[in-house]
Amino acid sequence: NFLDHVEVFDKKITVLEKEDGIDWVVSYTLEGEIAVQQELFLHDSPVPFQPAETTETTE
Repeated sequence: NFLDHVEVFDKKITVLEKEDGIDWVVSYTLEGEIAVQQELFLHDSPVPFQPAETTETTE
């Protein structure tokens, strides 16, 4: 599992009943590195790729 090295602090599950079924929204609060930033090379790209800025969210 790619999250073996991450500690889970909290898990919230919200169940939303809809006309066509049920949606489950699951949110985790984690500590640890969950992504790796690396340069991306695109062959014959007309425009250089610019990675998005990373942001942290808190609740």
